Amino acid sequence: MQAHPQFALSTVNRYGRLVLLPHRLILDYSLMIGEVPAQAHKRAADRNEDGQLDEAEQAQLRTLLQRTIERDVHLQLDGKPLSLRWSCQPLALRSTRMEAAPFALEMSAEAELDNTPQPHQLIIDDRADLPPVGEVELRVEESPFLNILLTHAGSTTANQDAAKSAPDPGIGPARVQLLFRQFGPPRSLLSDRSVTIHFQRRQTESVQRPKPWRYLAIVTALLTLIGVAFATRRILQK
Repeated sequence: MQAHPQFALSTVNRYGRLVLLPHRLILDYSLMIGEVPAQAHKRAADRNEDGQLDEAEQAQLRTLLQRTIERDVHLQLDGKPLSLRWSCQPLALRSTRMEAAPFALEMSAEAELDNTPQPHQLIIDDRADLPPVGEVELRVEESPFLNILLTHAGSTTANQDAAKSAPDPGIGPARVQLLFRQFGPPRSLLSDRSVTIHFQRRQTESVQRPKPWRYLAIVTALLTLIGVAFATRRILQK
Protein backbone atom coordinates (compact mmCIF):
# COMPACT_ATOMS: atom_id res chain seq x y z
CA MET A 1 0.00 0.00 0.00
CA GLN A 2 1.39 3.38 -0.99
CA ALA A 3 0.85 6.82 0.50
CA HIS A 4 -1.72 8.85 -1.40
CA PRO A 5 -1.63 12.60 -0.74
CA GLN A 6 -5.15 13.99 -1.01
CA PHE A 7 -7.45 16.70 0.27
CA ALA A 8 -10.20 16.05 2.77
CA LEU A 9 -13.23 18.30 3.12
CA SER A 10 -12.80 19.40 6.73
CA THR A 11 -9.27 18.47 7.85
CA VAL A 12 -5.61 19.35 7.36
CA ASN A 13 -3.67 16.36 6.01
CA ARG A 14 0.12 15.95 6.16
CA TYR A 15 2.25 13.65 4.01
CA GLY A 16 5.98 13.02 4.27
CA ARG A 17 8.36 11.06 2.05
CA LEU A 18 11.78 10.21 3.47
CA VAL A 19 14.67 9.26 1.19
CA LEU A 20 17.92 7.99 2.72
CA LEU A 21 21.04 8.51 0.59
CA PRO A 22 24.69 7.67 1.37
CA HIS A 23 25.56 11.04 2.89
CA ARG A 24 22.26 12.87 3.31
CA LEU A 25 18.54 12.49 3.70
CA ILE A 26 15.67 14.24 1.93
CA LEU A 27 12.27 14.81 3.50
CA ASP A 28 9.52 15.89 1.11
CA TYR A 29 6.59 17.33 3.02
CA SER A 30 3.09 18.14 1.75
CA LEU A 31 0.54 20.12 3.74
CA MET A 32 -2.95 19.73 2.23
CA ILE A 33 -5.62 21.98 3.69
CA GLY A 34 -9.21 21.02 2.91
CA GLU A 35 -12.10 23.30 1.98
CA VAL A 36 -13.35 24.18 5.47
CA PRO A 37 -10.01 24.96 7.18
CA ALA A 38 -8.74 26.59 3.96
CA GLN A 39 -11.51 29.17 4.09
CA ALA A 40 -10.68 29.98 7.72
CA HIS A 41 -6.94 30.35 6.95
CA LYS A 42 -7.63 32.62 3.98
CA ARG A 43 -10.00 34.85 5.93
CA ALA A 44 -7.40 35.25 8.68
CA ALA A 45 -4.77 36.16 6.06
CA ASP A 46 -7.03 38.72 4.30
CA ARG A 47 -5.72 41.71 6.23
CA ASN A 48 -7.31 44.39 4.04
CA GLU A 49 -10.63 42.50 4.01
CA ASP A 50 -11.18 42.89 0.29
CA GLY A 51 -12.21 39.27 -0.18
CA GLN A 52 -9.05 38.37 -2.11
CA LEU A 53 -5.59 37.19 -1.18
CA ASP A 54 -3.02 39.40 -2.89
CA GLU A 55 0.60 38.30 -3.34
CA ALA A 56 1.74 39.83 -0.05
CA GLU A 57 -1.06 38.12 1.90
CA GLN A 58 -0.31 34.80 0.21
CA ALA A 59 3.37 35.13 1.11
CA GLN A 60 2.47 35.95 4.71
CA LEU A 61 0.18 32.91 4.95
CA ARG A 62 2.87 30.69 3.44
CA THR A 63 5.46 31.98 5.93
CA LEU A 64 3.12 31.33 8.87
CA LEU A 65 2.50 27.73 7.81
CA GLN A 66 6.17 27.18 6.94
CA ARG A 67 7.32 28.35 10.37
CA THR A 68 4.86 25.96 12.01
CA ILE A 69 6.32 23.02 10.09
CA GLU A 70 9.92 24.04 10.71
CA ARG A 71 9.25 24.50 14.43
CA ASP A 72 7.31 21.27 15.02
CA VAL A 73 8.98 18.69 12.75
CA HIS A 74 12.09 17.29 14.45
CA LEU A 75 14.64 14.65 13.45
CA GLN A 76 17.25 12.94 15.60
CA LEU A 77 20.19 10.84 14.46
CA ASP A 78 21.73 8.58 17.11
CA GLY A 79 20.19 10.67 19.87
CA LYS A 80 21.36 14.04 18.54
CA PRO A 81 19.14 16.65 16.82
CA LEU A 82 19.57 16.95 13.06
CA SER A 83 19.78 20.40 11.54
CA LEU A 84 17.34 20.57 8.62
CA ARG A 85 17.70 22.89 5.62
CA TRP A 86 14.14 23.67 4.52
CA SER A 87 12.94 25.01 1.20
CA CYS A 88 9.36 25.98 0.42
CA GLN A 89 7.26 26.37 -2.72
CA PRO A 90 4.60 29.09 -3.18
CA LEU A 91 1.10 28.22 -2.02
CA ALA A 92 -0.82 26.05 -4.50
CA LEU A 93 -4.13 27.94 -4.40
CA ARG A 94 -7.14 26.87 -6.43
CA SER A 95 -8.74 30.23 -5.73
CA THR A 96 -7.57 33.46 -4.10
CA ARG A 97 -11.15 34.39 -3.15
CA MET A 98 -12.62 33.73 0.27
CA GLU A 99 -14.57 30.75 -1.02
CA ALA A 100 -14.09 27.26 0.41
CA ALA A 101 -11.39 26.01 -1.96
CA PRO A 102 -8.53 23.78 -0.73
CA PHE A 103 -4.87 24.68 -1.07
CA ALA A 104 -1.52 22.96 -0.53
CA LEU A 105 1.97 23.82 0.65
CA GLU A 106 4.95 21.81 -0.63
CA MET A 107 8.17 21.81 1.37
CA SER A 108 11.43 19.89 1.34
CA ALA A 109 14.22 19.46 3.88
CA GLU A 110 17.75 18.06 3.68
CA ALA A 111 20.22 16.99 6.36
CA GLU A 112 23.64 15.38 6.53
CA LEU A 113 23.86 11.67 7.37
CA ASP A 114 26.64 9.78 9.11
CA ASN A 115 28.00 7.28 6.57
CA THR A 116 30.02 5.17 9.00
CA PRO A 117 29.39 1.41 8.70
CA GLN A 118 27.80 0.79 12.11
CA PRO A 119 23.97 0.81 12.50
CA HIS A 120 22.28 4.16 13.05
CA GLN A 121 18.97 5.21 14.56
CA LEU A 122 16.85 7.97 13.01
CA ILE A 123 13.76 9.33 14.78
CA ILE A 124 11.18 11.52 13.02
CA ASP A 125 8.76 13.38 15.29
CA ASP A 126 6.06 15.37 13.48
CA ARG A 127 4.06 17.52 15.91
CA ALA A 128 2.84 20.09 13.38
CA ASP A 129 -0.78 19.39 14.33
CA LEU A 130 -2.62 22.13 12.44
CA PRO A 131 -6.29 21.74 13.37
CA PRO A 132 -8.42 20.00 12.49
CA VAL A 133 -5.89 17.16 12.12
CA GLY A 134 -6.71 14.54 9.49
CA GLU A 135 -4.36 12.01 7.91
CA VAL A 136 -0.68 12.07 8.90
CA GLU A 137 1.44 9.80 6.72
CA LEU A 138 5.14 9.07 6.40
CA ARG A 139 6.55 6.91 3.62
CA VAL A 140 10.15 5.68 3.83
CA GLU A 141 11.83 5.06 0.47
CA GLU A 142 14.04 2.00 0.16
CA SER A 143 17.58 2.80 -0.94
CA PRO A 144 20.16 0.81 -2.92
CA PHE A 145 22.85 2.31 -0.68
CA LEU A 146 21.43 1.58 2.78
CA ASN A 147 19.72 -1.34 4.47
CA ILE A 148 16.69 -0.49 6.58
CA LEU A 149 17.01 -2.92 9.47
CA LEU A 150 13.97 -2.04 11.53
CA THR A 151 11.19 0.54 11.75
CA HIS A 152 8.79 1.26 14.55
CA ALA A 153 6.01 3.72 15.38
CA GLY A 154 6.75 5.26 18.76
CA SER A 155 9.96 5.16 20.78
CA THR A 156 9.83 2.21 23.16
CA THR A 157 12.20 -0.12 24.98
CA ALA A 158 10.85 -2.96 22.83
CA ASN A 159 12.05 -1.12 19.79
CA GLN A 160 15.58 -0.89 21.17
CA ASP A 161 15.58 -4.58 22.03
CA ALA A 162 14.35 -5.49 18.57
CA ALA A 163 17.12 -3.43 17.00
CA LYS A 164 19.72 -5.64 18.67
CA SER A 165 18.27 -8.70 16.97
CA ALA A 166 17.80 -7.06 13.56
CA PRO A 167 18.93 -9.07 10.51
CA ASP A 168 22.52 -9.01 9.36
CA PRO A 169 22.82 -6.16 6.81
CA GLY A 170 24.96 -8.42 4.63
CA ILE A 171 21.99 -10.72 4.09
CA GLY A 172 19.78 -8.02 2.64
CA PRO A 173 17.05 -5.61 3.72
CA ALA A 174 14.63 -6.87 6.33
CA ARG A 175 10.89 -6.96 5.74
CA VAL A 176 10.00 -3.80 7.60
CA GLN A 177 7.12 -1.38 7.61
CA LEU A 178 7.75 1.53 5.25
CA LEU A 179 4.39 3.33 5.37
CA PHE A 180 3.08 4.85 8.58
CA ARG A 181 -0.45 6.26 8.78
CA GLN A 182 -2.18 8.03 11.64
CA PHE A 183 -5.58 9.69 11.81
CA GLY A 184 -6.74 12.60 13.88
CA PRO A 185 -4.99 14.51 16.65
CA PRO A 186 -2.89 12.81 19.36
CA ARG A 187 -4.86 11.53 22.33
CA SER A 188 -2.82 13.67 24.71
CA LEU A 189 0.28 15.84 24.92
CA LEU A 190 2.18 12.76 26.09
CA SER A 191 1.28 10.69 23.01
CA ASP A 192 4.36 9.48 21.16
CA ARG A 193 3.65 9.42 17.43
CA SER A 194 7.25 9.43 16.30
CA VAL A 195 8.70 6.97 13.79
CA THR A 196 12.02 5.26 14.45
CA ILE A 197 14.20 3.88 11.65
CA HIS A 198 17.28 1.72 12.16
CA PHE A 199 19.52 1.63 9.10
CA GLN A 200 23.04 0.69 8.09
CA ARG A 201 25.26 1.31 5.11
CA ARG A 202 25.00 -1.58 2.68
CA GLN A 203 28.12 -3.72 2.50
CA THR A 204 29.66 -4.05 -0.95
CA GLU A 205 32.32 -6.44 -2.05
CA SER A 206 35.49 -4.65 -3.02
CA VAL A 207 36.92 -5.48 -6.40
CA GLN A 208 40.47 -6.81 -6.09
CA ARG A 209 42.66 -5.13 -8.67
CA PRO A 210 45.82 -6.95 -9.73
CA LYS A 211 48.95 -5.40 -8.29
CA PRO A 212 51.65 -4.07 -10.70
CA TRP A 213 53.99 -7.00 -10.08
CA ARG A 214 51.22 -9.35 -11.13
CA TYR A 215 50.94 -7.57 -14.48
CA LEU A 216 54.71 -8.03 -14.92
CA ALA A 217 54.46 -11.73 -14.08
CA ILE A 218 51.65 -12.22 -16.60
CA VAL A 219 53.57 -10.45 -19.37
CA THR A 220 56.73 -12.47 -18.57
CA ALA A 221 54.78 -15.73 -18.69
CA LEU A 222 53.26 -14.83 -22.06
CA LEU A 223 56.66 -13.92 -23.51
CA THR A 224 58.09 -17.21 -22.23
CA LEU A 225 55.30 -19.20 -23.90
CA ILE A 226 55.82 -17.35 -27.16
CA GLY A 227 59.57 -18.02 -26.98
CA VAL A 228 59.05 -21.73 -26.31
CA ALA A 229 56.58 -22.02 -29.16
CA PHE A 230 58.98 -20.27 -31.56
CA ALA A 231 61.91 -22.51 -30.54
CA THR A 232 59.79 -25.64 -30.87
CA ARG A 233 58.72 -24.60 -34.37
CA ARG A 234 62.32 -24.07 -35.50
CA ILE A 235 63.31 -27.48 -34.14
CA LEU A 236 60.47 -29.16 -36.03
CA GLN A 237 61.41 -27.39 -39.28
CA LYS A 238 64.99 -28.82 -39.20
